[in-house]
Amino acid sequence: MGNGGEGAWNEFNYLGFGTNTGGGISAFYARPLYQQNLPDQFTTVNDNTVANSGRSNPDVSFNAAVNGGVLAWRGFVSPPAWAVFRGTSAASPAWAAIIALLNQANGSPVGFITPTIYDLNHGRLKHTFQDVTLGNNRFAEGAFGEDGFFATPGFDLTTGWGTPDVSWFIKNMQH
Repeated sequence: MGNGGEGAWNEFNYLGFGTNTGGGISAFYARPLYQQNLPDQFTTVNDNTVANSGRSNPDVSFNAAVNGGVLAWRGFVSPPAWAVFRGTSAASPAWAAIIALLNQANGSPVGFITPTIYDLNHGRLKHTFQDVTLGNNRFAEGAFGEDGFFATPGFDLTTGWGTPDVSWFIKNMQH
């Protein structure tokens, strides 16, 4: 399995606001049990250390770039036309389709899968996800006080566990 040149989505420097991935640690939500085996701290792009005391995001990644985005018919506006979708608008429907395929293969809804995703990546079946280790989610080269995180081997605050190998994901997630 190859990664096809996957990297963290960050097109900010040439496309502007709303064209890079998010990620980080929540100041509002506590760290859930399924994230207890993650590192206790992460290092930002500027070598600052951040304590991992809250809910870490993202869990997973998917294609989100404008350059190479998802071409779809935009029939919900007038006049309808073809458009390139990016970010959550592209990745969320793709993940919904993957979960629909998983539900179909399972014969029933799988329910809340996030803890299982973490179990898969803590050594049980590592090839279920392609680890994304290139890029960062730095916003405007550090402008506006933003720092960002690098995509690194294993879980990171830019690409989570990485992108799914959909056939392996469905096989390994079935009950």
